[in-house]
Amino acid sequence: SCEGRNHTGHFHIIGRGMILNTRPGFYQDRFHAAFAELGLPILDCPVLRPEATDAELPDPRAFDAVILTSQVAVAQFSAAGLWLSKKAYAVGPGTEEAARMAGFGDVVCTGVDAADMEQYLADQPFEMALYASAEDVAKDLSEVFPKRVRRLPVYRMVPLNEMPASVLSVVKANAQIIVPLFSRRSAETVTTLFGKAQVTATNSRLYAVGISHDIFAGTEGPWQCRAVAPSPTLEAMVAATREVAA
Repeated sequence: SCEGRNHTGHFHIIGRGMILNTRPGFYQDRFHAAFAELGLPILDCPVLRPEATDAELPDPRAFDAVILTSQVAVAQFSAAGLWLSKKAYAVGPGTEEAARMAGFGDVVCTGVDAADMEQYLADQPFEMALYASAEDVAKDLSEVFPKRVRRLPVYRMVPLNEMPASVLSVVKANAQIIVPLFSRRSAETVTTLFGKAQVTATNSRLYAVGISHDIFAGTEGPWQCRAVAPSPTLEAMVAATREVAA
C-alpha cells in the first residue's frame, strides 16, 4: 500500500515511471540485478559515499569474532591475517557473501537487520567481538553488549552537496519517479537535497518506498506517497516497488 497527502491504499503510477537508485555505488550491481525484473529504467545517483576513517585496528589476538552489518563495512574493514580466522557475524545475505569474498572462513548470517543480529548474538559464546561500523549507526551493538563488543568506526558516509542536474532535469520534466530508500540516513539526505533544489510534493511526481517505517521518521519529504516494504529485505523492496509501479 502507498500512503500520502492525497493517496491511501493501493496507488498506481500511470505510465510505469522510472526508478532513482540513491544507494552508494558499492551496491549498484546488486541493485540493478534485483530491480531489473520490473522492466523500469534506473537512474543511478548515489547520495552518500563511503570514506575511510583514520581508525587503527586493534590487536586481533584480543578478539574472537567480528561483527559486520553492511557490505561497505566489509570493504572498509580491509581484514587480513589473523582477522580472517575470526568468526564473522553478518547482517543479510549480501554482507555474508561479501565477508566470504573478503576471505573470512567462518561466516554466519544473523538475519535481515540489526534487531535480528541483536537477538542472535545474545546466545552466542564469543568473548569479545570487534564491531567494524560506520560513524553513524542506527543501533550501536557495543551499547547493547558493552562487555563483549567493541565498536570501531572504520568509515563514514559523506552526503552529496547538491542533487545532480541530471536528476533534477528528469524531475522537472514531470517524470514519475520511484525512490527506494534503504536507510534513514539516505532518506534524510535525499529529502535535504530535494529541499535545496526546491523540489516539493506539489511540483514533482516522486514516490518513496522505504525498507521500514523508521526510514521516514522525522522527515516529511517531497513524496506524492510513501510505501513500506513488508520486511527489511532487498526482495521485499523490489516487491513493494512493483506494487507502487503496477
